[in-house]
Amino acid sequence: MTESDIIVVRKSFNEIKNTLPRLAKYFYNRANELDSDLDPLFEEDKLAYGEGFVTLFKAVVENLENPEVLLPEIKKMEPKIKYYKFNEDILNTVGVIFVDTLSFGFGNAFTQDIIDPWVKAYKEFAALFFTK
Repeated sequence: MTESDIIVVRKSFNEIKNTLPRLAKYFYNRANELDSDLDPLFEEDKLAYGEGFVTLFKAVVENLENPEVLLPEIKKMEPKIKYYKFNEDILNTVGVIFVDTLSFGFGNAFTQDIIDPWVKAYKEFAALFFTK
């Protein structure tokens, strides 16, 4: 990610950060709509009203310059992903759901100049999954 990507993500995050609990509900509902097999993966967090979603979302934005900081948290999620026999392809589905959730959150303000940096951020953090 470039410095200008980071600036766009952080600035746009400030516009939606107060709606993160609502976005978490949307995210989980959308995940179930697109692929009901994903439901067990997110079940615990849904019960906690999306607290994990909100926490991880904020942590990603805070650590855009150094995504490896989140590697210990990501590694904690991997056993659950593997338990449900998901492979790396699951990250593509989650990415689609994530971008759809952002679109819901931003509405008409979710233009290409905001979409591209967020997609780069997602890809950068998703690349940390399934690493040795």
